Amino acid sequence: MGLYSSFCIAIIISFVGGRPAMISAATGAMSLVLAQLVKDYGVEYMLGDVVSRIPMAALVGVM
Repeated sequence: MGLYSSFCIAIIISFVGGRPAMISAATGAMSLVLAQLVKDYGVEYMLGDVVSRIPMAALVGVM
């Protein structure tokens, strides 16, 4: 699930902000964080986590 989330964030950020050919997702770190989140709270919290990361990553891309 972390790999899919990381891929989605990378695609969205590539359209919203960032530099050409910039990879915006840290797949390993995202997988570790999401694995612990799902273990502790369940899959329900994963969507909220991923959706909340997209605007933050877009903001950093604009800066």
